[in-house]
Amino acid sequence: MQFKLRKLPKTKVASLESFPLETAEPYRPLPAPIYVLLTRNEKLVSVRGPFDFLTPRDLVKMKAGGAYYYGPILGRVEPFLVAAREVRRMLGWSQPNATRVLEPAPFEISDAILRKLSSLWGNVPGKSSSNESVIGIESYFAVAFTNELCDPIPADRLETAREKDPDLYETALLRAGVFVFLALHLGHMDLKLLNEFRFRFFSELIQVTGMSDFVPISSELSELKKWTENLIPSPEIFLISSDQFQHSISRVSQKLRSRLLRVRTQLIDRDAVMANTHDDGGLGSSRPDDDESEVDDVG
Repeated sequence: MQFKLRKLPKTKVASLESFPLETAEPYRPLPAPIYVLLTRNEKLVSVRGPFDFLTPRDLVKMKAGGAYYYGPILGRVEPFLVAAREVRRMLGWSQPNATRVLEPAPFEISDAILRKLSSLWGNVPGKSSSNESVIGIESYFAVAFTNELCDPIPADRLETAREKDPDLYETALLRAGVFVFLALHLGHMDLKLLNEFRFRFFSELIQVTGMSDFVPISSELSELKKWTENLIPSPEIFLISSDQFQHSISRVSQKLRSRLLRVRTQLIDRDAVMANTHDDGGLGSSRPDDDESEVDDVG
């Protein structure tokens, strides 16, 4: 994943959020890079990149000294983290005997979740399809959402993946995250199963699996997995946009097209512009290539 802001000037400290060492959760992929302030050099230097993780050993070492900060992109990621926590609470309603009060019907939960998800999409500047606006989300933010929504991937798998191939680790995390994000749009609301599918797909790609990883999967979700593999071919940040599902006749693309049409025409703030990672307030990365927005039909 492109991450060019390896160093920041000391003057940025006032605008950055401190990294909370006391409450940091080991093995949770980081929503933003982490910097340490080097007083001698008067610079902030990154010690962990986006979606990397910290082990318990790392946290002990970090507590020995130094002031740590999240990178500037955290401000853009925060709405996705808040939405993920809210959706997790909504999904709690769909579990048997979750509460002792009258529970909302499944279609009401699904509708509430889609409304919350709609707040995460935005209009893609300068892009239209058939003279209609196109909405999109960068894969980075969809995956940050999923990382917050789902349970942590087991520590041994994360460490094995990172040691084996950092690029493969990022690709696996990105694909599994986008899969869960889109599955919610299709109305899949069993968080336990979404956690299991995410773990399965992550493990398959890094080629470290066990018997417990082979969770049965429906034909619809199997097709969605293929879509996700096409949408995320490498560990870079890609644009996911509504026009990518326009010309396919597959079942998944038709359902996603229908859901995103409702988001675009009924639910989204018409002035909303999608969040981005491609400047100094983000990761300093290049803009996702709009020419790569069309993917092969998997249906």
